[in-house]
Amino acid sequence: MLGNYWSDYTGEDSNRDGMGDMPYAIDGGEVDSYPLIHKITIPPSFVWVNPSFNDSFPGWGLDHFVSISTAVGTVQAGGGAFVFPGVYAENVALNNEITISGAGSGETIVEGNGAPAFYISGQDVRVHDFGVRNCWNDAGISIFGINAGIFGCDIYDSYYGIYIHAMNATVEWSSIHGNSFTGLMMESSQQSEIKNCSIYENNNGVVISSSSYNVVEKNNIISNSVYGLKIQSFSNHNALSYNLFENNIYGLHAQQSSGNVIYLNDFIGNVVHATDTGCLLYTSPSPRDS
Repeated sequence: MLGNYWSDYTGEDSNRDGMGDMPYAIDGGEVDSYPLIHKITIPPSFVWVNPSFNDSFPGWGLDHFVSISTAVGTVQAGGGAFVFPGVYAENVALNNEITISGAGSGETIVEGNGAPAFYISGQDVRVHDFGVRNCWNDAGISIFGINAGIFGCDIYDSYYGIYIHAMNATVEWSSIHGNSFTGLMMESSQQSEIKNCSIYENNNGVVISSSSYNVVEKNNIISNSVYGLKIQSFSNHNALSYNLFENNIYGLHAQQSSGNVIYLNDFIGNVVHATDTGCLLYTSPSPRDS
């Protein structure tokens, strides 16, 4: 159910579904239980996607859709979308600024069926709380636009989980697992951050190639078949800290790179904890925080 937009509503939308968390109080004692966060406009500034929507629903074809791709192609640049639970077989191109949210990574699932489920070329794209799977010949999520963010997603059963060829990308609080080649691949990426993720049971966990000034921090990189994390091909000045490298064949492997720093990580149970040809500085660049 949807309510109305009230210009003086001050509530929050913690799950980004376009509806306020608290009712809007109306003079006389009534309430709007589903106050809208975004003003109704044409084209819309916010859209909803649900496989059960049809032409009997108010807003059908305007801001209510069954297809994610159709919805994001309709919304204004800088707008938002909420995708209700379901399994969506789509290849979604995100070409403009948008915040798109699912109902949870185990509830809203996008299957790429061989191609990327999400292909990000626009600037300032944010993707929250999706499951992404079955992109066998490609990445579950491909990032080519700057300032992209992936949050709270579960990416699995693809060739790459996430492929980043961009500046200022952020991947945080996500699980990346069971991908046949590499969980997270950074290639020609700069100033990106991978934080608070679980990266496990991939062939390779993380590969950083021709990429510099990136941060890998507070991740659990566990039980990957070959490399937990590999730095290669003139990847310079990256920082790795507070990560757990556990039960990989090689916890960390570095080659043909320089000026990288690694500190305050745990290496546990790897067959080979680290191999390095002089690429890394195994110390903190500043005193340890108290």
